[in-house]
Amino acid sequence: GYGVTGVTDTTHTNTQASVEAFRTAQQRGELRQRLRLMGDASLDRLPDSADLQRGEHKFHLHDHALPDFDQLCADIRRAHGAGRGVAFHCVSRVDLVFALEALRAACPRPGDRIEHASVLPPELLATLVELRLRVVTQPQFVSERGEVYLRDVAVEDRPWLYRLAGPLSAGVPLAAGSDAPFGDANPWAAMQAAVDRRSADGQRIGADEALTPDQALALFLG
Repeated sequence: GYGVTGVTDTTHTNTQASVEAFRTAQQRGELRQRLRLMGDASLDRLPDSADLQRGEHKFHLHDHALPDFDQLCADIRRAHGAGRGVAFHCVSRVDLVFALEALRAACPRPGDRIEHASVLPPELLATLVELRLRVVTQPQFVSERGEVYLRDVAVEDRPWLYRLAGPLSAGVPLAAGSDAPFGDANPWAAMQAAVDRRSADGQRIGADEALTPDQALALFLG
């Protein structure tokens, strides 16, 4: 009903069993969209079809339990050797620093991407540009969670929350997703949030990061 014809499932634990479940849902007409499926190393040899495409190897980082750095670099190289990009879940400054340095050490390839980039200060934006990485972010979190961010996020990180105009101006390929079920699945609400940059109670968050309506629409078309 929202006009969504293709979706990407970014769950890092997707396996071959997940592939079969999604294919069954498509065959039954329960999932009508084309699907791009991220997951673990078990999907390295997944063949693409018209309705189901192999996505990136997804790494889900947590500040308090970061993986072994050398092993992570080896996993990135393995995915690249399988002709597959990698994607990193980064919702903090620490996550992003760790992911960028691992990618630098393993040598990034076209298509490698950062998910969320929730906190993107200027020095890390410069590294994104240097490594030629892309970002897939969630502008609707500014409206859905803005009041929480303004209460709980460190003051020094607030100007860099869910940036849009800054990465685009720097030449970073930028797209958006809903992060459903953790965010509203309506892409039009995300586009409105990208233009307004307001929390639910009307507070502006990162006004300089606002996009034009055309730029907001383009986040969902590339």
